[in-house]
Amino acid sequence: MSRIEKNQPVMEEVKEMKGELMDAAKRKPRRGWRTWVSLIVLFVLVVLIGMALWTVAATGLVTIPVISKLAYQTPSPTYVVREGIPFETLLQQQIAAETVRRAYAGDAAASNEFFISIPENTLTTELRDHLETSGQTFADQDGAQIVVLGESGIELFLPLRDNAQETALVVRLTLSVTEGMLRATAEDVRLGSWQMGSWLREGLINPALDGMLDASMRQIEGTASITSVRADNGSIIANIELP
Repeated sequence: MSRIEKNQPVMEEVKEMKGELMDAAKRKPRRGWRTWVSLIVLFVLVVLIGMALWTVAATGLVTIPVISKLAYQTPSPTYVVREGIPFETLLQQQIAAETVRRAYAGDAAASNEFFISIPENTLTTELRDHLETSGQTFADQDGAQIVVLGESGIELFLPLRDNAQETALVVRLTLSVTEGMLRATAEDVRLGSWQMGSWLREGLINPALDGMLDASMRQIEGTASITSVRADNGSIIANIELP
């Protein structure tokens, strides 16, 4: 009996240690699961922050060390376009020339419709005039321009003012006539090296483009109306109808 009594505390300690080990074994998987969840959440946060920094750097609006060198490339227009004569002056000249031509040809009573060619330098002049009179402060009007690329569409180039990285908003668009109104549809929009999503194009860029077109159309209101339009290399060909 004395041996059993002497060994009894030892047995109790062994049982107690065994119980602690079993409890630790049960708790260990739970701590591992929580650790994996924490690591996954941390990884997702790092990825999201990295994507946000990459997007901001790609716009060229700010400079982010290391990332900007990888994500951003200074945009440039397809080629440089100089200013031309204003659209209203061009329209008056071409209407007068068409009237004289018809008078000499003996078909003055013919249809009031004829085609007019609007060169990209006239469009560039209209763009810069609009930027100057609109009171905007984000775009450098002296560098703004429009390139007509034919079937590839129209390129609108708007460099941002006072930007150290010389970033620019570059819009590829197409023109159409809807219910007598000239309308623009942005097909591709880039700010710096960042490509804008379709929801931003439709909600922000297209309405702004239509506003610019409406301002230009008001110049010829009552003089002529545009019934159709297409892009040619270097010019927009519009079908004009006289009242």
